Amino acid sequence: MLESKPISGYNLPPGCFEHDIDAYFGEGKPTCSECAFMLEYCCDYGICTREFNAAFGRELYGYEKPVEAATWALNWTADHMRDMQSVACENFAK
Repeated sequence: MLESKPISGYNLPPGCFEHDIDAYFGEGKPTCSECAFMLEYCCDYGICTREFNAAFGRELYGYEKPVEAATWALNWTADHMRDMQSVACENFAK
């Protein structure tokens, strides 16, 4: 009976190997956590400081009160958190 089953990786369905799983999840490609621009916050999530600085300069031009800038930054951060294990973007820097 075992001779008729296709070869597979350990504890994987027939025909599926470890390298197939690794390739699907981006194994070998850089992740956001390895990028010089990633700023970690909590639980393996963070923001891209390059993206934050661009948005800060573009959207906060003319704000006079620091509390307005702080409020904007808190709201922006909550909406732009990134999973640090995801595959890095084209702006990746070591």
